[in-house]
Amino acid sequence: MKASAPEEMRSSCCPTLACPQVLGWLIKLVALASAAILFWLCRAPQLAPNPTQGCTDKLCALLGGFALAIFISTLVTGLLVDLARRLTPVTSPSDLVRCQWDALVKHYTPGVLIGLIEVTIIFAGLYAVLTYKEQAAGGALLIGAWLTMKTAFFWTGTNFSHLPDKYPGFDELDYLKAKMELGTQRVGTALVGTGANIICALIGAIYTKAFICGV
Repeated sequence: MKASAPEEMRSSCCPTLACPQVLGWLIKLVALASAAILFWLCRAPQLAPNPTQGCTDKLCALLGGFALAIFISTLVTGLLVDLARRLTPVTSPSDLVRCQWDALVKHYTPGVLIGLIEVTIIFAGLYAVLTYKEQAAGGALLIGAWLTMKTAFFWTGTNFSHLPDKYPGFDELDYLKAKMELGTQRVGTALVGTGANIICALIGAIYTKAFICGV
């Protein structure tokens, strides 16, 4: 007798590897250390490169603000995203597929790398907006283009309407509830992460503008 769909899913259940999570934490540690060192170098006059070698106070302020944005984002954004994930728990539609559903909920994405790239792009755009009036439009366009592209890719990759309306062996209400919870969690964590990165980039850009002429 052929096994039902939920039974087939249960039989193929396997533990999730921890390697991606370890790699993510390693990237975070490297980013934190690099940003802290860069910020310290840019704030220590005796260690900053000589102005005659092409490093001006403006460049030190720019690098210091960028390092500050990266440091805060790496330190805080992940914690806020994890908090948002805990505030929106996702329950499995059936005990038969609990392992697979948990793997789907905990699916690892390159969020650490995406966050670093996002902070860099938004910091560059905000720096242009806050510092150079003639380049403000270009900075705003850069930020808008990134957010638009991110929204499009997010919609394509997490469009839960593509999931079947019904699934054999599942209670319809339990399945609907699980889909809604999964969608709510993914959207919530994405918004929290993006908003936090924008705030971190804004802090770095404001710092740069405040110390653009040196201290």
